[in-house]
Amino acid sequence: MRVISDYLDTIPDISATEKAKLNYFFSCIVYEGSKIILFLLFFTITGHLKEFLYSILILLPLRIISGGLHFKHYLSCFAFSFGYFYLVTVPLNDLIPTYGFTIFALCICIFINFHIGPVTSDTRPLLSAEDISRGKFHIFIATFYDMILTALFYDTALAPIGFWTIMLHSMQLVIAKLRKKRGEKCV
Repeated sequence: MRVISDYLDTIPDISATEKAKLNYFFSCIVYEGSKIILFLLFFTITGHLKEFLYSILILLPLRIISGGLHFKHYLSCFAFSFGYFYLVTVPLNDLIPTYGFTIFALCICIFINFHIGPVTSDTRPLLSAEDISRGKFHIFIATFYDMILTALFYDTALAPIGFWTIMLHSMQLVIAKLRKKRGEKCV
């Protein structure tokens, strides 16, 4: 990442703030892109690619809109993300409660996600009241949409993936909010 930062320092026409934003943007692309590529390789080799792709389809809108746990170091973030996707796609893949309980639990997740989110990284500026309100509305819509997908696909192999992706994301939001409230920073 030092290469990108050094290159941006050589461009005289952009301010320090713009350089910092560009450096952050390119860092995110490289770090997140490398994680996705490694996950794609792993889940392809292990025969769980379809489950991983469905989980990421459910998680990405939730994660982008509502936030969650944030880590300072790439390795910590990678390990947590890998564990999250592994849990959802392998051991929890065959476990799903009854239809009624699934819908009930996901309705609770809608409430949790709406009430807690958005949870931003400590490195980002605080959100305005308007941004928080807009974020809460989008969180509600995204979680409700994901719940509908899970309900529609309940009789398929994708239902447990959707269910556990939403459940673990909601748990992650609770933990992130508690950590933020106590002033703890993730490793």
